Amino acid sequence: MSRRLFIECGVAQTLAAFIEDDIATHLWVGPARGEETLARAPSRGDLFAGRVATVSKSLHAAFVDIGAERQGFAPLKPKERAPVEGERLIFRVRRPPLGEKGAVLSREWKTGLDGESVAALEASAASTGVGAIGEPVDAAVQAFVNCGPDGDRSDVSVTVERAEAAAALRDTAKVVEIDSDAFNAFDFDEAFAQSLAQKVVLAGGAQLLFHETAAGVLIDIDSAAAAGGASVRLNDQINLAAAPRIALELSRRRIGGRVIIDFLPPSNAPARTLLTQNLDEAVKKLLSPGAARFGRIARDGLCDITITRSEQTLLEFATEPAGLDWPAPGRRYKTDWTA
Repeated sequence: MSRRLFIECGVAQTLAAFIEDDIATHLWVGPARGEETLARAPSRGDLFAGRVATVSKSLHAAFVDIGAERQGFAPLKPKERAPVEGERLIFRVRRPPLGEKGAVLSREWKTGLDGESVAALEASAASTGVGAIGEPVDAAVQAFVNCGPDGDRSDVSVTVERAEAAAALRDTAKVVEIDSDAFNAFDFDEAFAQSLAQKVVLAGGAQLLFHETAAGVLIDIDSAAAAGGASVRLNDQINLAAAPRIALELSRRRIGGRVIIDFLPPSNAPARTLLTQNLDEAVKKLLSPGAARFGRIARDGLCDITITRSEQTLLEFATEPAGLDWPAPGRRYKTDWTA
């Protein structure tokens, strides 16, 4: 099994694609190199000096001012001491702001840091008051850390197109190469366009249709051009072909929360069982361990999955709401994405 990470350090942003056995399984977008210190929304793993605004006994949590657009939410463990309103503490971002919800924060921020680093961050927090602390991480390093499955990365070969990016990764990645030919052979635009498109066409003509909403994500399987001579047996074949591609798109699109999949009606109970097994195996291969909780596949083909949501979807990152006064509002690409 070959594992490779392509990192494109562009003028407007940094793009990364994790390739496993010649298939792009994960995509990532971050700030352009040199712009890591510019104001932006909190990201997972960021450290902030915060001031406790209010403490909710009913929620067993605190709302914290971290200098962002919205207050952060810091849930407390069952026996954890509640902070005092006005208390200044350091927090790590567990989940970035999503929709109208602020970032989810944790008071456990020292993991993996030595004593000198802890002291430096505490001093930075004392002088900052409220806001982001710590040295900015190079965008190429962010890409290496965040793009791809969890676990050991020692076997991952990183390919970049600029010597400066390779130098930044020298102490992080084991194998870094500057390979223009291999880099240019991978089409970043096509990979991202595929996972921003609403429609995905499968071999044989069937289609997957993705509908992302604030309430959840609906994935519809449409037999489309494959419908010639449609039968329940054909439904089973299309469903089995759709399952691994759905798992791949869940990973690449960074979809989380409630996911409803409308499969074609399976022929019988054994067909539902086989489809469930195939989908479960494909999802577990690409998503973090324990990230997905399955319901069941009903007789009519409806399947319910809940996936831990820890970041914006690719669609949310690249687009913004449009036509809020329209009968059916939509989304449009952000200016930064089209730069």
